[in-house]
Formats: sequence, structure tokens, C-alpha cells
Amino acid sequence: PPQLFDGKMGRWVNLRDTYSADINGLVSLSIAFDLTMAVLPPAGDDQVILSSGGTRGNYDTRVESLRLSVLNGQVRGKLTTIGNVVNLTLPITTGAHHVVLAYDGSTVTLTLDGATVSTLATGTIKQGF
Repeated sequence: PPQLFDGKMGRWVNLRDTYSADINGLVSLSIAFDLTMAVLPPAGDDQVILSSGGTRGNYDTRVESLRLSVLNGQVRGKLTTIGNVVNLTLPITTGAHHVVLAYDGSTVTLTLDGATVSTLATGTIKQGF
């Protein structure tokens, strides 16, 4: 069933909890999903939606290679490659949204409902451990 992100902490998907979802060493990646925000998280609370950090069953933001979250009225996308840590943001409101985080080996792109922000990056995706 769909997960309702209701502004409360503790509800997210950690890709590292599944061996088959290991993204370490990938040269490209595209993640797309529909997100309904019933309410925005309180100011200062980083509502994680999707991440890949730590080792299986041991979440650790210091070795986080991927993160999608909502903080202070913005959807945030983070991707770590060899030599780059890219953080991108776009404003978000309550309601239904389509979110895409993509990396093609040279550019990281965050898209929210058709609005796009991107930056250059190179190298394979680095898990950090």
C-alpha cells in the first residue's frame, strides 16, 4: 500500500536494507516516484523519504550516498559520487507531486512536478564505507 508521509519522523525507505538495492559503484541512476504530502514537516525536521546510507540494517548519514527528504518547505536531493557530494533543492507544498532524482554519469538532476535543478558531477556512486 502507498505510504503517507504525514510530516512525522521515522517513515522512510532505506535502500541499504535490501542487498539487491545496493547502489555503490553505479555510473547512472534514476529514481522516480509520486509523493503526497498531507502536511509539511515542522521547520527544522528533515523528513527522509528515501535514502541509501550505512550498511544493511545500520543507518549512518556519514556514509550516505543517496538521500531524498523534505526540510523547511523544500524537497532535497543528495547524491555522493567519487569526488562529489551534490545537494539540490526545490520548493514543495502540500499535495500530490512527482519527484525524480537522476544521475547520468555527468549531471545530477532533481525534478519536482516538471521544475528541474541540476549540477555537474562525475564518477561512480560512492556508498562511503
